[in-house]
Amino acid sequence: MIKRFCLVFLCLFCMRLVSAQDKTPFYAAKVMKDGKYGLVNQSGKLFVPVQYDNIDVYTEGMAMVQKDNMSGFVNQSGQLVIPMQYEEAYNYFEGIACVRKDGKYGFIDKTGNMVVPAQFDRVENFSNPLKTVEMGNKWGFADKSGEMVVPAKYDYVKNYTEGLAAVNNGGKIIGENTVQGGKWGFIDNTGKMVIPEQFDEAWTFTPDGLAIVKKAGKWGFINKGGKMVIPAVYYGCASFIGDFAVVQKEGGYGLINRAGKLLTTQAFTALGDNFYDDIMSAQFGKKWGFIDKTGKLIVPAVYDEVVHFSSGLAMVRKGGRTGYIDKTGKLVIPLAYLEATPFSDRGFAAVSIGQKPAAPTAQNGAKPAPPGPGERKWGIIDKDNKQIVPIIYDQISPDITKGGLIMVVKDGSYGFIDATGKEVIPPKYDEARDFTNDGLAAVSVNDKWGFINATGAVVIKPQFDEVADFAYGLAPVDKNSKWGFVDKTGKMVIPAQFDQANQFINMNKSAGGGGNSTPDTKDDDDDN
Repeated sequence: MIKRFCLVFLCLFCMRLVSAQDKTPFYAAKVMKDGKYGLVNQSGKLFVPVQYDNIDVYTEGMAMVQKDNMSGFVNQSGQLVIPMQYEEAYNYFEGIACVRKDGKYGFIDKTGNMVVPAQFDRVENFSNPLKTVEMGNKWGFADKSGEMVVPAKYDYVKNYTEGLAAVNNGGKIIGENTVQGGKWGFIDNTGKMVIPEQFDEAWTFTPDGLAIVKKAGKWGFINKGGKMVIPAVYYGCASFIGDFAVVQKEGGYGLINRAGKLLTTQAFTALGDNFYDDIMSAQFGKKWGFIDKTGKLIVPAVYDEVVHFSSGLAMVRKGGRTGYIDKTGKLVIPLAYLEATPFSDRGFAAVSIGQKPAAPTAQNGAKPAPPGPGERKWGIIDKDNKQIVPIIYDQISPDITKGGLIMVVKDGSYGFIDATGKEVIPPKYDEARDFTNDGLAAVSVNDKWGFINATGAVVIKPQFDEVADFAYGLAPVDKNSKWGFVDKTGKMVIPAQFDQANQFINMNKSAGGGGNSTPDTKDDDDDN
């Protein structure tokens, strides 16, 4: 059964603007007024007028825009260079874009010339050299010129990976998301069938040159020559991560190496997603322990919950209490805490004591109710179980923020401490957000927002109804239900005139970032 996902990137409030060709910084923010969208530059000029129902990401200097259910393209000057004439349009890749007209898909160049006639029922994986296309309920592959490199003759196909594509004959697509039945094989990029159609199901090849396949009801691994290098004897398999793969056998899960050797002698209820510090979590029955890379259970399965190792220690929970073990299984920090977080790379962990459950971290913009007597408190310990920050706070951020400080909440008010526990900015704000790369943090007093620096000095006094973080020197702010932009001195450099405004972002980022270059993208990784 194969999952199919349709990725239609129509973001309304968050954009990533990308150009693969022009690397010169080019900053803009998406704004909205009366339900229509445009783009503003740092000088406040609306270079893309506020008139579109949606503006998609920039790729290769062009951005798709929508209006009245039709699509076209604007350039980086904001000019509509390709008219609103398509039912659908998707981002440019290598100089062409996929568009839909009169119910069929074709390709246009940057002048709007239809270089490949609108002839396909569907187009997928447009950013691949060979695009997956459907014609008359059959699937094949076309190149950017529209030439059918592999004729549309299969009932289902997957992406090319490692030079091979899985194809199905005899299967039936069930709805939009699944296909059942038929037999799977693999073709090369000329369309030659190099691995005959013989499998009940097949995944795409991974970079290690292996693909998971199902035959006679069991799963195994083949190489690119079609040889079954790990026999199909398992009820389920996951792709290799490093030198190991999780497999499902009778009674539970086990671990195999690349030679196909089953390392675990017992069947586990569940296994972790990966090795951390050469150790993986493993559940046996209802309890958790840890195994090493030989499959040996080195920490007995006696815990109710575990979290993978980090900084040499793993958080474990038993009987409603939390502590930490080392890699030998020794309980180096007793089961003394109600809740805790894993140790960070800096060697800190947030821990709590008390009675009633409470959130471990201060959430941006979320004002907690003041705790009552006996409710739990939070602090920070090091790997020797020494209290670096006293356990006195209602909420605490489990690690140092970008401003070098830790956000805390005490008696319902927000403040910041340093790594020694010193209150650099005493808890006095109604709400607060973490420091950003610009060195400022948003704070709220009496329902008004402003900004402070890492010393606690008020840089922009609280005066706005809402704010977003600074980016590239400017921050969106809401005053009297209209949004504008202030600089780091608090000067309103772009007047408050919009109903909504996003942060400034660099349009010209490297290729491979956001954007939808194809109307219907199969997510073959999810099949795996």
